[in-house]
Amino acid sequence: MARYAARFKFPFEQEIAPDPERDVARHLTWRITSRVRLHYSEDLETGLPYIYVTTSLVDIGMGYMRHAEQNLPVYSWDELVAGADGQWAPAD
Repeated sequence: MARYAARFKFPFEQEIAPDPERDVARHLTWRITSRVRLHYSEDLETGLPYIYVTTSLVDIGMGYMRHAEQNLPVYSWDELVAGADGQWAPAD
């Protein structure tokens, strides 16, 4: 994620260190523009990373998400659903 942000010159803004005891996940933020932020976080339950864009400009935000999806190794929606549709033991 840091290489992606550096490649496109998105300035780093902040990092929140993980603190599982306080239910706080690791979270990093980059400023894409004055009104658009790119976020990276790690799920506390699974440890899996995810990204999202925040902005009040929906079309711009969706464009930056598509850009990130094209430039980062991410799971597609179909891949995520296929992974959840498998035969799982009750404990899983």
